[in-house]
Amino acid sequence: AQLNAIRGSTAAEKGDFKTAITYLVKACEEDPKDAQSLNNLAWVYLQTSGTSLDDALGLVNRAIELKPDFADYRETRGQILVRLQKPQEAIADLEYALNGITYDSPEIHRGLAEAYTQLGQLEQAAFHRQQAR
Repeated sequence: AQLNAIRGSTAAEKGDFKTAITYLVKACEEDPKDAQSLNNLAWVYLQTSGTSLDDALGLVNRAIELKPDFADYRETRGQILVRLQKPQEAIADLEYALNGITYDSPEIHRGLAEAYTQLGQLEQAAFHRQQAR
């Protein structure tokens, strides 16, 4: 499971999502409690067309059940929720992620900008759009 997780995550980092899915699915099947592989597979699904966002949400929800305080998993779920047009839920996760990471993340700010735009809160959206630059 660990070798498949490494192969899948490495392929995802290189943008080879087809290969990433193959290995990460295997990793998740071999170790269903591997929160990192669950999250990484959800993130890959988010990046690819033709995959279900509901499937991605289910995977990241399982990862969060296993490690509820891990900010990166909350970011993945927040980004999925933005795509699913669930801005209130997305904002809660993305704000949690923003406050829980130790590095600057333009992606989180872009997600927040989109979520606030969906809610019509354009001033807050503009703030996060500016932070994403």
